Amino acid sequence: MKKDELVHLHSLLTVVRAEYERRGVVSSSAFRGYEDLGVSPMAVYGSKSDHARAVQALASTLAAASESASEGSVLSGSEQAGSTVPESREAGDEHGERNVTVES
Repeated sequence: MKKDELVHLHSLLTVVRAEYERRGVVSSSAFRGYEDLGVSPMAVYGSKSDHARAVQALASTLAAASESASEGSVLSGSEQAGSTVPESREAGDEHGERNVTVES
């Protein structure tokens, strides 16, 4: 993967992170490992390997959060909190968004 593609992927994952945090799927403390790397998608001067490590850290945390959310709990740091995330709502959530179930 080219560096510009990696930086683009990095920026897309940060958008997913923001959405997960907004919806309460994961707390910001879960991304401590990513934050410790000190590389953001805006750090285009960063090396390709720095962005690769950041993408790996973000993807790992987001995957764990997705897994956790499907089980009905909120990921906080390296452990799961006792809060639950509602599975679906008929009329949509508080932001007017509808939860859609996709069947394969």
